[in-house]
Amino acid sequence: MSLFEIEAPPLRSHKYDQHEGLHPVCPHFRYCFIINKLSERMPVLNTRIGMGPGPQIPHSVGVGGMMDHQPMLRPSRGSGILPVQLPRKNPELMKLTDEAQSLRADSERLSREMTRISGELQHDYSDFTNSLRPPSDKAIARITQLGAKIVQLSSETRPSARDALVAGCKADAIALHNAFDSAHGTAKLSMERAAKEEVDITYDASQAETKEARARDIIVLLNDLISSQNRELATQRDRINTAMHAAKIAREARDEAQRKLDSAKSGRDLRNAFLGPLGDALDIGGLNSQINAAKGALNDAENNLSTAQQDYKSAEDAVNDARGEVDRINGYLPDLQNLRETFRRERTQFDTLHGKMHDFVNLCLDVAVFFGSLTAQSSPMQFVHTAKGLADMVLKVQGIVESNVKLAGPFLTAPDGLDATLKQIAQSTVPPGPIDELM
Repeated sequence: MSLFEIEAPPLRSHKYDQHEGLHPVCPHFRYCFIINKLSERMPVLNTRIGMGPGPQIPHSVGVGGMMDHQPMLRPSRGSGILPVQLPRKNPELMKLTDEAQSLRADSERLSREMTRISGELQHDYSDFTNSLRPPSDKAIARITQLGAKIVQLSSETRPSARDALVAGCKADAIALHNAFDSAHGTAKLSMERAAKEEVDITYDASQAETKEARARDIIVLLNDLISSQNRELATQRDRINTAMHAAKIAREARDEAQRKLDSAKSGRDLRNAFLGPLGDALDIGGLNSQINAAKGALNDAENNLSTAQQDYKSAEDAVNDARGEVDRINGYLPDLQNLRETFRRERTQFDTLHGKMHDFVNLCLDVAVFFGSLTAQSSPMQFVHTAKGLADMVLKVQGIVESNVKLAGPFLTAPDGLDATLKQIAQSTVPPGPIDELM
């Protein structure tokens, strides 16, 4: 039996008969049964749009073409996740970048200051040694001669010869005192200049330490910012995955709606071929309603797909922004780490200069004390009690000024044998002889 040979049973009532499938819109119309049978053979007419295989679309049509008139739950646009855009320029990153640039400028300034101070130190030290070297050479030579006289005095027994030797030793001591006193004045001036440079070094070293600590803090903050951006990056990747899934659902819904729309159009065309304008006017079988529902579902699916694609693009842009921020931060880290190392080297150099300055000042003071000790006549060697102590001081001065003349004789080879004779010279009432000044 073909579709068009189906015989309609007698009409029973105006009520909807589930067994016979009478249409409640027009119960006396003979072709209602045919249309219902046609609906049974075309699943699209009996299937709620969106309830078959594939994604569910909220539009629905009842059995026999009756609309279910349920509230239409339109799908949320796209993934349903509100875009969370990262700022194109992270304010915290900009602040840290500006501070890092300021630290670099400070580092350059401190480097220039360090170079200046170092140059002045070297210049002052050079002046110090150059000015003290000539009189030191003469003084060391005279000390060597004095040692020889002291040895001669210790073995001399003739009173007149002893007095002459004592007078000569005292004259040499006065000449040495005058020379060392002059050297002390020179050293004192250098020490006063060094005191100002020492203050500058101490201040700049403190500045370098403070800025190095801040550079370390910035590196920690940047690492924290990188971690935060990486977490945001993971969030944006999740958004991309969600948007991609929403786009897939929307495509499937669109394809299903399109398939049902095409099927409904085919059913409507077949109906109208049999019933003519009356079938279309009465919408027998609910085909027009189903077509409109399918069109609405397709439109919603297209909107969902468009929104999902926009969400995907938004998430992708956010991820790219986050990656850009991380790349920029990673670009700053080496600079800051190098800056920290620069500060560390500068601080080490400052400490070296600071220590050198202290040594310089202390050595100048030691030289002044030594020169002043040689002038003591009533209590010989008030600060340097022994010949060996005197020799040690002379050797120290000799090293400081890089003297050309080196200490020799008994002060170097047998200083302990000179102590008794030096005491006799200091206690002697013999006046000094003619003074041969060294300066």
